[in-house]
Amino acid sequence: MSVYKKIIIGLLPLVVLGNQLWCVTIGSNSAVSRQAFVNFTDPTNTILGFAAMENGFSLNTAAVACLFSSVFPVGGPVTLNSGTLTLNLDLKFDSNATLVNGGLINAAFRILSLPDIRTGFTIPSGFIVSNGIIYLNSDVTLDGVFRLNGSTIIRGQHYSLNLGSSGVLVVGDGGTLLLDDVTIDGLYAGSMYCTDNAGTFSFDNVKLILDGDYSFTQGRFDVVTSCNISGTHVFTYQSFSASSIQSDAILFFDTGMTFSYAPSVAEKNLLTMSDQSSIMHLYETSLHSTSTGLQLTKGTLIVEGACPVYSGAVTAAEGIILGGGSTETELSVRILPESSLDVVSGFVVYNNVGT
Repeated sequence: MSVYKKIIIGLLPLVVLGNQLWCVTIGSNSAVSRQAFVNFTDPTNTILGFAAMENGFSLNTAAVACLFSSVFPVGGPVTLNSGTLTLNLDLKFDSNATLVNGGLINAAFRILSLPDIRTGFTIPSGFIVSNGIIYLNSDVTLDGVFRLNGSTIIRGQHYSLNLGSSGVLVVGDGGTLLLDDVTIDGLYAGSMYCTDNAGTFSFDNVKLILDGDYSFTQGRFDVVTSCNISGTHVFTYQSFSASSIQSDAILFFDTGMTFSYAPSVAEKNLLTMSDQSSIMHLYETSLHSTSTGLQLTKGTLIVEGACPVYSGAVTAAEGIILGGGSTETELSVRILPESSLDVVSGFVVYNNVGT
């Protein structure tokens, strides 16, 4: 039998979190109750510890908020209607759970575990997660804009985040998103971006598969371990913030694609490497730079296969410069057997101290 209890102000204790008062509750913290579908209409609500929300729930309007404290997985349809769900415990979605529409999950640095569904799971447009750790347990498709605010992690567990024809992955103002062990499939123009230049994507064992020409327009990215970019399209770096390849990390561009360095400011040093264990690997990839030029220092450049170079430079100073002209800024250049870096236009300058 389903149990639905409303706590009346002044008669029973209230639940307080920070400065918010949560006065309408489902379930209890002492007895298990299997809940029928609940449509929350009051401004503030609580799902208590032993409430099994196996049939889903709804926030009636954008003005409705709910504090989630249940130890049980949530099943059935979850409709947020642009309302706010705040996590007081980790939230695990059962295998039959669906997200009907978008809203805000204020995760408060807790875990949001998506369903294990063999056919894949869909995140609807307008879905926002703030300060959370999201686990993929199957392939996930984005049906519109998925926004990550604050400090957020997506742990892919070898699954894919598919953008399809309308999916967009967004890091909010000043936010950080760590992508861990995941494939972002179907990148196209405008499908993954930071809303300001303080935003950061971090790549830890990540694959980016392009489905069209794509530009990284603002914010920064950090390659923590590996980022493999593939697809027979152009990946353009346009941001005026500096991105990095960290120690023992590799940024790999796969066969048939183009990496174009075209920042919105006249700065040639916006792709940085920590030391020689930081690797940029071109595999049958075209390298392009505008007349701003590109300078690579400290790390290692690996050239595999035929890699044509297109530079918009009219002088050597505007060209693609390999090395910083000192022992501290040497770039190790490794051209593998039967491979070449072919200058089609512009200038490539070898600027290491050694030969």
